[in-house]
Parts: sequence; C-alpha cells; structure tokens
Amino acid sequence: MVSKFYVFDDKLVVPGNDPRESWDLGNLYVKDRGKWRKRRTIPHGVHCFEMTAVDGTLIARIDTDHTSMLLMSGDWGKHWAPIVYDTLPERLFLLGGRAHGLNWDAGLCTFENGVFYAEQIVPRHNMLADEIRMYAYFGRLCRLDDPQVFRGCVVGPSSMGSSMNEAPYPLCIVPPGESRVAIVEAFKDETVLDVCVQGDALYVLCTRPKDGKYENSIYSTADVQSFKCEVAFTADTFARSFVRVDDVFYVGLGCERPDENGPQPSASTGDILQVVPVK
Repeated sequence: MVSKFYVFDDKLVVPGNDPRESWDLGNLYVKDRGKWRKRRTIPHGVHCFEMTAVDGTLIARIDTDHTSMLLMSGDWGKHWAPIVYDTLPERLFLLGGRAHGLNWDAGLCTFENGVFYAEQIVPRHNMLADEIRMYAYFGRLCRLDDPQVFRGCVVGPSSMGSSMNEAPYPLCIVPPGESRVAIVEAFKDETVLDVCVQGDALYVLCTRPKDGKYENSIYSTADVQSFKCEVAFTADTFARSFVRVDDVFYVGLGCERPDENGPQPSASTGDILQVVPVK
C-alpha cells in the first residue's frame, strides 16, 4: 500500500507496503525517464512512512523491528546512512529550500549538515508570522496528516479521533494570520485522505463507501472555496494516496490494516492506477 507519493528532481518516488506479500516488507520504487526501479526494503526497515529530499539527498523515516530511525541516501536509494537527531520527527517536509521535521510532542526540527536539530517552539502569536512555524504549530494541534502550505494557508486532512470505518476525516484549513482551524464544508460527507499542491492548484483526494464499493474522487481548487472534480472512479477499495505528474494522476489503492476477525485486503489493494483527468 502506498501511503504517500513524492516527486523529487522530476523523479516519482514511491515508498510503500504490499500487504498481498507481507505487511512486514517495505519497498522503494523510483520512476525516472519513464522506467520503474524497485529497491527492496531500506536496510533494517520494516516500514518507510515519511520521505523528503534536499540538494539531491533522500531522507527517510523508517520503522525497524525494534525502533524508529532516520536515514539518508545520496544515490536515490542504493545506499543509506543513519542521520543523527535530537528528536525523531513523525513528519518530514520541505519548506523554504530546507528539510524540516515535525514531532507531535517536541515540535519542529531542521536538517543541517546531516543532523536534525530540535528548535524551540515559540508562542502561538509569533508563529503566525512564519509559515514554517505556523505549519509546525497547527500540524501538531490538529494532527494534520501530511499538512501542506497553499497560498499562505496550512491545509490537510485531520485524522484526530476517527478511523476510516467510523467517521470521515475532515479537510482542515488555517488561513493566513488566523489562530483558528476551520473545516472545509465541501467534503463533510466524504473522507479526505490526501492533498497535493502543484503550482497554483490544490488537489484533494476523497473517498466514500457505497454499495459495497468505494467512490473515489480528486478535486482541484485555486482558492479553497470552489472545487472542480478532476477524476472520479469506483473501486473495490479506497484510494489512499495520489500525486499529479505531467498532467496524469498516479493513485495508490489502500485498505484498513486487517485483524483476524475483520475483512481481508481486497484484490486491488496496493495497486497503483494511472488516471487521466477529465477534460
């Protein structure tokens, strides 16, 4: 299952798990110049949940059998080296040309000279003047799943207090200069699982169950007020993640992690779809 797609230096990078093979094995796929390359599990890694890249260096947050750690690679995943850190970030992101990390409890950290340094979180009113710190503060406050900065707003789906089978994940937004978090009402009846910012557009991936299947949709907006449906399709499972590359959407199909008494993954879980937007 692909938790998140990334585009680094025009390369599509996909860390993920294939539950049809084993939940204990992760992979790293790279699409470069039209060809896919598969890297087996990052050394000692069971899952690779977060990645970013800066100055040609891939940075990955992984889980092992015993702990979590950060690794970096200067050759697109062929070789990896450990990263020293003050606080292990749960989220990795790139803003202002620098790599940053976000820890739900300790706050913001910044990558410099191969090390992640923890930064002191300043009071709320000071954060609103700095989009990186605003990102960090509200990302922690709302437990935003992969928050993005779009037109000065912090926006992303929030998974606080809900699961896929219990209640929809809302799309949350913090407008510039605001100290409040708002829910985008356009998606109150759908589950928002991923967002993607490209150029002047924000793309939103939504899903909802219907008649034993899932209706999956991708919307675009230039102002987070009006939304246009770019793609809509039905599948036997929900769309978990996506990215837009060269006017084509790559969509990863996911599933809830099964338990011994629950339903097993559908046959299409882990598939990556290539979808052309509606003209």
